[in-house]
Amino acid sequence: MFRDLTKYAVEIPPVEFPASIARVLSRFFEYPGFELLPVRCNEGVKAILFNDCIPLIIGCRNGQSCRTPLTEAILKGIIRLDLKSSGHEAMDNLKRALDNECSAMVVMGDLYIGMVSFRHIIAFLKDHEVKEAIMTSPLTGLPGNYSIRKEFVLRDKEKPVHVCYFDLNDFKAYNDKYGIGKGDEVIKYVSVLLKELCPGDFVGHVGGDDFVVFIKNGEPENKLSRITNRFDREVRAFYNEMDAAQGYITSTDRHGKVCIFPLMKLAVAVKLVAGEAGFEDVTRSLASLKKLAKEQSRSKGESCYVFDRRETPCVA
Repeated sequence: MFRDLTKYAVEIPPVEFPASIARVLSRFFEYPGFELLPVRCNEGVKAILFNDCIPLIIGCRNGQSCRTPLTEAILKGIIRLDLKSSGHEAMDNLKRALDNECSAMVVMGDLYIGMVSFRHIIAFLKDHEVKEAIMTSPLTGLPGNYSIRKEFVLRDKEKPVHVCYFDLNDFKAYNDKYGIGKGDEVIKYVSVLLKELCPGDFVGHVGGDDFVVFIKNGEPENKLSRITNRFDREVRAFYNEMDAAQGYITSTDRHGKVCIFPLMKLAVAVKLVAGEAGFEDVTRSLASLKKLAKEQSRSKGESCYVFDRRETPCVA
């Protein structure tokens, strides 16, 4: 099935570095529909994004400056779809391209085949009837990043929605001590809990221990209170008797130091969105608010939710 990607691939010659902004721009004009181009440099093949070129274009005060060689610092990693890889690996890379909404490079081992645009990745998935499978989390069965963004963009702008970002405090410490299998059980439990207590609302799995819920009707406090209270009661079942009784575990932190960690808690960042709003603006606000929610959860010793009272920037 994945070999059919060659049908969608466009053989774009990689830009050779060093290259000028003028050379890169001319290549973008040659291949419309691609937001990135392959670049061959000392570290192999990377990518240059059109959006990263815009500030450089603006800075070109004359033709000479546009011919100045670019540095490799502007280059990014590129998603490789290797036709020789396993189906599982190919599916994971397709999912990465889908989540990042970007083009990808098709190769067969060391042989470069071409570039496939994001639009054609969608077409490939649709033609092979795997779009729904790749758009969901294999662990929870919930919609993934692409579906979350799509749900937000296509929502009814006339109806306000509370965007709720859920994160698990001290999940890594639990995962390190109890193992990935037990950690997966916790993730699946959270997905079931959110679906059960948020009927009719959109529930998505961002990845890892992060979830998103779009609460559409009324005030969300009642649902959030039920979710956090029930989680604090039921999460103890995932610990052994001694850890559950003492209310903490001993594990290593990110630096390898042995520390004491409390039982896992839910930290929820909530933002009311009404009318037109940019998805990136909302997620950026929630990312900063999530830190506050995690701090308050730790200080209170219980799961908690925090509201963002700032207005969301509108999209012109």
